[in-house]
Amino acid sequence: MNEAKKVYWHEHTYRELAEIIPKLEVAIIPTGSTEIHGPHLGVGNDILSSTWVAEKVAEIMYPRAIVVNVLWIGVAPHNMCKPFPGTITLTAETYMRVLSETVESLLKHGVKRVVFLNGHGGNMDLPDVCSGSTVFLPVFHEGALLYIGDAHAVQGDGEISGTAVEMPAEVKIKVDVKDEPLGWPMIENKDEVMFVSTTRNGASLENAIRTAFLELALWIEKKFDLNRFDALMLCSQIGKIRIGNLWTAAAKIEKKYLEALTVR
Repeated sequence: MNEAKKVYWHEHTYRELAEIIPKLEVAIIPTGSTEIHGPHLGVGNDILSSTWVAEKVAEIMYPRAIVVNVLWIGVAPHNMCKPFPGTITLTAETYMRVLSETVESLLKHGVKRVVFLNGHGGNMDLPDVCSGSTVFLPVFHEGALLYIGDAHAVQGDGEISGTAVEMPAEVKIKVDVKDEPLGWPMIENKDEVMFVSTTRNGASLENAIRTAFLELALWIEKKFDLNRFDALMLCSQIGKIRIGNLWTAAAKIEKKYLEALTVR
């Protein structure tokens, strides 16, 4: 670290912080998870990556930004299994409470803006998210941001070992905003259209599969004026299911069948 730029909160004395805080534009809190990342990456990959990015941002913005280290663990109960030792997790309630009380402390000291820089997110791993695919993501909040990551060199259906071959990557994407309401993500490539759903509290993989097919059927109804029950029957006969990992399902249909609907 550049000793001339002390970018971490814990490096400073209280007297130094008293001088720094009025100049601050933002306090950056890196977040991540301590969990498995294949046989080749350390379990701290998430939090180490987000902390490194936060540090570089703070160095560029110095002294208008500072990094506040709070937690090096996250919420990853799904990885607490015998074949994959190393994961350390909190409950979601505990995690959110720690972060909330940290922000409250910073605000009381006069910090005006706090940004969480997240190195870990929900997995919707699908081999179909690749070069040539268009991914449509629902947006539920004004000012929402976009995060991508977890690039894979290869991944089999189901990702049954708990991980694919993760790799560093430089990715070029094009982002547009479309006025088309969606409940779940949609993926389109030259041959297929698919809707993606995941497991969640109280919802199994079977529920995710049903949700994905229902979203696909409702989309067909809207786009091609086909009754939703007929659309479900169509999906039942010629639809396909892709299991990305054991909590992600994509219900898909080939475009050639949709093209036939347009000339009914």
